[in-house]
Amino acid sequence: METQPINSSRKTKIRNIFYWITTVGIGWELVFGGLWDINVLNKGYASNVMTHLGYPAYFPFIFGIAKMLAAIAVLAPGFRRLKEWAYAGVVFVFTGAAFSHLLVGETSTALQVLVWVSFPVASWALRPASRRLTKDELVASLSPESIIDDKHIKQKRITYWVCLSIVVLGAISGGLSNFFHASNTQAIVKELGYPLFFFTILGAWKVLGGITLLFPRFPRLQEWAYAGLIIDMVGATTSYIYTGNIGSAVPPLLSILFAMTAWKLRPFAKSSQLVVYSKVKNA
Repeated sequence: METQPINSSRKTKIRNIFYWITTVGIGWELVFGGLWDINVLNKGYASNVMTHLGYPAYFPFIFGIAKMLAAIAVLAPGFRRLKEWAYAGVVFVFTGAAFSHLLVGETSTALQVLVWVSFPVASWALRPASRRLTKDELVASLSPESIIDDKHIKQKRITYWVCLSIVVLGAISGGLSNFFHASNTQAIVKELGYPLFFFTILGAWKVLGGITLLFPRFPRLQEWAYAGLIIDMVGATTSYIYTGNIGSAVPPLLSILFAMTAWKLRPFAKSSQLVVYSKVKNA
């Protein structure tokens, strides 16, 4: 009778050990990699790698700050939603780095980078309940009563669908433009200094993210899609500011606003279910 609790306790301990091994590993890589990127440690290494891949000189600094912020989010207690977004960002960064090396013909380096992807994935999969978003948190659930009784439910529902439509349309159309290297994408390449293949990677992610937002049955994938699209827009905004083109930073800033508004108003999306509930309540 006592065998099952003992085995369960042992599995939990083993799970926690592997969680901390992978989490400390990814935290170490993010912190030291970030310090390399901002040229504090191993000076010149990250900038040489980025220059070799065709990325602009300012990109390692953006990269480095983002890595260190992600390390804090992953390692610190609490902040479960921030952790989810940090894991998403880290996976995007490492897979993007792997594809960058692959697209310049460096297959062995790409495979080495992909090994690091296993660390955030394993850490994310093994994280304990105290560091994991619940299902209710993922779907941003509010009680039907609190939504129905909201004085501005209609306005919030309309705002949600307008903002979501703008975000999805922008992600898919912009992603296709990036992926197929349309003329506006080539203009951005010249302006910001990124390699053209970067927009191939970015375009694929944006299209997949936009499509994902249309399927509410996959709330965790939606969370990662929101995270990825917002991280992309933050990167675009920062890049424009670095290159001195403040005016071009306005569209991605607006995209961030629309995405955050849609994300915040998700509980008001299921209008058909709310109508059914309202009829039952008032019967």
